[in-house]
Order: sequence, then C-alpha cells, then structure tokens
Amino acid sequence: MVRRWSAGLALSLVLAVSLFPLVAGATFYQQVTLKASSATTATAASTGVDLVTAVYSTDNRHEGSTVAIYLDITAVTGTNPTLDVKIQCSPDNTTWFDPASTAANRDSLAFAQKTTTGTDVKLVPNVACRYIREYHTIGGTSTPTFTYSVKADIIGGDQRTIAP
Repeated sequence: MVRRWSAGLALSLVLAVSLFPLVAGATFYQQVTLKASSATTATAASTGVDLVTAVYSTDNRHEGSTVAIYLDITAVTGTNPTLDVKIQCSPDNTTWFDPASTAANRDSLAFAQKTTTGTDVKLVPNVACRYIREYHTIGGTSTPTFTYSVKADIIGGDQRTIAP
C-alpha cells in the first residue's frame, strides 16, 4: 500500500515531535493577572506573583522564563493624565527592583508612558526573577484616572531542562 503524505500532516508531525519535550515533564505556560481592571488614581504596586508556583508548582525552574506582558487601558479621565507602568522583580517578594536591559534580557520591563486608551504588549525573554509585580505611577491634574488591567503570560522556564 502506498501512503501519501500531505503538507499539513507533515507539519503536524514536525510540530508534535518538536514540542514534545516542552510538554512531557511539566507545565510550561500560565497566564496571571497582575492588576485586575479597575479605575486607578494613585501610584501603587500589585501583589507579587511567584513564577515558581505560577508555572511549575513544585520546583525551582523559573529562571529564563519568557514573559509577555499585556497592558489594556479602557478609560482615561483628568487633565493631562499620564500612566507609567512597569514590572518589577524580587528574589524574595520583599525587596523589589527594576530590571535593566542586559544582553540576556534585551528589554526592560517598562512600558512607554501612556496618555490615552489602548493596548500594548511587551515580550521579554530570559526573565531571571523569582517574583514579579506591576508598579504604576499616575500623573496629571483634575484627578487623573486610568481604568486598566495588566496580565502576564509566563512561558518556559529553565532552558536547560528542555531537550533539543
């Protein structure tokens, strides 16, 4: 019997074989809400999210995770309102710092300043943080208010655990 292979079947097989090491041993993806949508008028920080429990639940393979951060601004009021949103890192959920751009982490975790509604996404590879949180600063006059949310897709983990 002669079997004919379609391009779709061949692609499906390649993807299945390529992705098998990613799903064989652990969960490698989780979306977390760093800030639920709400009207916000003051500078504040969200509660820290533990990348170990968010992605792996039992072990310490968070180093090297890729994080996709989603900012969704649905309403803005006030005079000359500004919103600065950044993601901060912590080794212990107590001491927080702003990660800088490095060769391994080619982008900082700060969004460009926002003044209007809209969405924005930052994809940051090789995040070596145990905990992350959202930190925002609001400026302007006449009670500047931003209604927005921040979510993060945490993908991957310790790249040494992924088979080639």
